[in-house]
Amino acid sequence: MKIDVVDRRFLKRKSRGEWLALLSGCRVVSVRSSYGWDSVFPVPPGVRPHQNLLCLTFDDTTGFDDWNERELPVLFDSAKAAEIVRFVRDDGLPLLVQCTAGVSRSGAIGVAFDEFFNVRDGRNRPDHEYFLATNPQVRPNALVLRLMRETLSQGDNHERS
Repeated sequence: MKIDVVDRRFLKRKSRGEWLALLSGCRVVSVRSSYGWDSVFPVPPGVRPHQNLLCLTFDDTTGFDDWNERELPVLFDSAKAAEIVRFVRDDGLPLLVQCTAGVSRSGAIGVAFDEFFNVRDGRNRPDHEYFLATNPQVRPNALVLRLMRETLSQGDNHERS
């Protein structure tokens, strides 16, 4: 599976027509924060809902330690991981994962799917090499990566296809 991890600017610059063209041949997971300037999805009007677009909200944190009482984060959890796993299928469509910087949250999702679809059992070396070459910025969020790996490892996920 071809997987790209991108930042918010990559998708924000696209017009409605460019978005629809992208979604006709690609699955997109768009992640936004629960607060601040990046709390709005970079999707133009008239694109949502779309069968190949999943928009989720969770913050780039692994816990509550760095937050004050009035700004509690939205944490990534098993339910969000399961929603992503149900959405992404190995049906030949590439996957594009986006968050604010295209590094941590989206990077963790990308790494988990690369491991599952491309690395496991040496299944798809060319797409794994593509992932490594095109996503050098990735530094996975530990919580997101752990929960994605756990969710992907539960049961036979090939039946999702």
